[in-house]
Amino acid sequence: MSRARDDNFAWRAYLMAGKIPLKIKNAGRRCGGTSRDDAAVQRSTGGISVIVKCGSMMKALAAKAALLFIIDLPCGDGFSIPRRIQLSPSNKRVTVAVGARHRQSGPRTSNLVTTGLSHRHVRLSPRRESGPGRSAELMSSASASTEPTETRETLTDTPLPVAMSVGIVCSLIGYLYSKCLKCGFKVLWETIPTALFRESAGAGGGLLSVIAKHPSMYIPLVVTLGGLAVAILNTIYFPSMASAHDFVHVLSDSKDDDKMDRFPKARYHLLPVMCLSVLTSISGFSLGPEAPMVTAGGLVGVSLARKYIERITRDGADVSRPEAASLQESLAYCGAAGTITGFMNVPLVGPVFALEMTSRSSGISQAAAKNWKAAIAASLVGMTFIKALLQPKALLGGHFNYLPRASVGVLSGSEAVLSGLACGLGGAVVGTSFQKTVRLLKSMIWTGEPDKESKQTSIAKKVLVALSIGLLSRAFPQTKGSLQCVLDGQCTAFAATSHGLPAMLTQAAMVCPNSPYGSALEALQVGLAKFAAITLASAGKFPGGIIFPLMANGAILANSILLGLSPVLSPATSSLLSPATVMAFMAASLTSITRTPLATVLILALTASGLTPLSALLPGVLLASYSSVWISDWMSQNTFYSYSE
Repeated sequence: MSRARDDNFAWRAYLMAGKIPLKIKNAGRRCGGTSRDDAAVQRSTGGISVIVKCGSMMKALAAKAALLFIIDLPCGDGFSIPRRIQLSPSNKRVTVAVGARHRQSGPRTSNLVTTGLSHRHVRLSPRRESGPGRSAELMSSASASTEPTETRETLTDTPLPVAMSVGIVCSLIGYLYSKCLKCGFKVLWETIPTALFRESAGAGGGLLSVIAKHPSMYIPLVVTLGGLAVAILNTIYFPSMASAHDFVHVLSDSKDDDKMDRFPKARYHLLPVMCLSVLTSISGFSLGPEAPMVTAGGLVGVSLARKYIERITRDGADVSRPEAASLQESLAYCGAAGTITGFMNVPLVGPVFALEMTSRSSGISQAAAKNWKAAIAASLVGMTFIKALLQPKALLGGHFNYLPRASVGVLSGSEAVLSGLACGLGGAVVGTSFQKTVRLLKSMIWTGEPDKESKQTSIAKKVLVALSIGLLSRAFPQTKGSLQCVLDGQCTAFAATSHGLPAMLTQAAMVCPNSPYGSALEALQVGLAKFAAITLASAGKFPGGIIFPLMANGAILANSILLGLSPVLSPATSSLLSPATVMAFMAASLTSITRTPLATVLILALTASGLTPLSALLPGVLLASYSSVWISDWMSQNTFYSYSE
C-alpha cells in the first residue's frame, strides 16, 4: 500500500464541456502553494478530444515518473468506457480521443453521450507507472461514475503484516482442529468401546449383548451412524457447503476477473466445513482432513481480506476492483498455508501445497507464483506462533520411521533411479485407476439430477455407502488406519499406534493388523481394501481429503511389491531399497492426481523421524513424484483430482 507522491500538494483541474467550465477538486493536505492544471474539451469534426496541459507542479511530478489519469466516459446504458491519459518526462501534453458525436457500432459504445461529460467522469488522481502491465491494470480498474474529492491511498501489494496476521489466525485454527480430531478419535474408538463392553458384559439381550459377543460389529455400527449424521447435516442443513473444489477452481481460473466474488463466505461455511470433516474423519472413513483444512484457511483468508479492504476504504484508501481481488486471492493462499501448517505442525509444506494445488501441471500457476512471499510469511509466522506459544516444550522433527528396525545402509545411484522410475510408473497407474474408479462409482450411485433427487434418497444412498465402508473396515481394520503401521509393513502393531484400534475390535480381521505381513498376498489384500474404502468415501461425496489415505495405500502396495520380489532380489541389495521404494510409491500414488509433487516430497521428508536417511532417499522420491505426474498426464488427461461434485 503506497500513498501518491503528490499527497502534500493541492491542485485543480478544469474540464470545459462546451462553454460550461466544470471544476474538479482533488486536493490532498495543503502545505502552502497551489498549482493549476487545465483540461479542455475541444470539439472537432470527428469527435471530442481532451487536451491536458500540465502546470508547474504536475510537470515536476511527470519529470520523475510517468503518471496515469483515467477518464470514465458515460454511456446511455449505465456503462462507462475508461480512457487513460499518461504523462511522462518526454510527453507532458497529451491529446486523447474520448468519443464521437455520431452513433458508433459495437456494444457499450452505440449510445456514447459526449455532452454528458462532467467532473464525475474524470479522475485526475495520478498513479505511478511500473510498465505496460501496470498501465493496463490501472486502465481496466476504472469504475463508473466516481467522484474523488481527495488524494487517496492505493493498494499495490499484499502487506506482509496482514499476511502474517492471517497466518497466525489460520494456524491456530489448524492446531485446534488437530486437537479436536485427536480427542474425538480417542473418545469414539477407545473410551466409549471400553466402557460399553464393560457395561454390556452382564446384559441379557439386545444390541449391547450382540456387540459384547461380537465386538468387531462396533466398527460398522459407528461408521454407519457417523455416515448417517454427516448425510443428514450435509443434505438438509448444509447442501451447498464449501469444499476444496471452490478453492481449486476459483483460484485456478485466470480468465475471470470477478472470480473472487464467487468465493464462499466464511460466516456461512467455516463451521460446517470444520464440524462435518471432523465427524467424517473420526467416524472411520478413509478420508483425511487436508482438503477441509485448505478450504477453511481459504474461507478465513478471503473473509479477513474483505474486512481489511472495507476498513482501509473507510480510512481513505483507493482500492480498485482488481486490487481487491488480488488481495483476496493472496490471503486465500495465506490462509490455506496457515491451516496446513498449524495442522501438520511442519514449515513450508502449507504454502507449497496450497500454491501447487491450483495447478493442473507439475508446477504452480502464474497467479499463485505472485503470492509466494505472502504465503511463506504466513506459514513461518504461524509455525512460530504454534511452536513458541502453544508448544514451547514439544520436540521438533517428524515421527514416522520408514525402517522396520534401526539399520544403516546405502543406496546406489542405479537403485535410486530404477526404483524412482518404477514407482513413478506404478503410482501413475494407481492414481489413474483411482480417478476413473471414483467417476464410475459416482455415475452408478448418483444416477439422477442432483436438483431433482429427493433429500431422503440422497441420505439413504450415503448411509448405504457408509455401511459398505463399515463392513469393509470390519474385515480390514487397516483401512481406518495408522500411517506408521503401513510404513514398516505392520512391524509396528496397529493397536500400539495413536490412531489404531483396540485388539478386541479387530478380532474379525482377515489379515491381522498387529503382526507383520506374512506374504505379498496379505499385503495386496489390505492394499485393495484400502483402495476400495477411499474410492467409496470419495464417490459417496463425504467431506474429506485423499492425501494421507492415498499415501497410506501407496505404502501398503509398495510393501506388497517388495514381499513379492524378495525371492529374486540380490542379497547384495542395500538395506535402504525397501524404505526408498515405500516412500517413492507413496509420493507417486498421490501426485499422479493431485499434481503436488514438491509439496508431497516435503510432507514425507518433514514428517519422517530423525533416523530416516533423507539425503539418500529423497533423490529417488523426487524422481518418482514428478515422473508420476508426467506419466499420468500422458496416460489420461482427466487424472487431475479437482474435488468436484
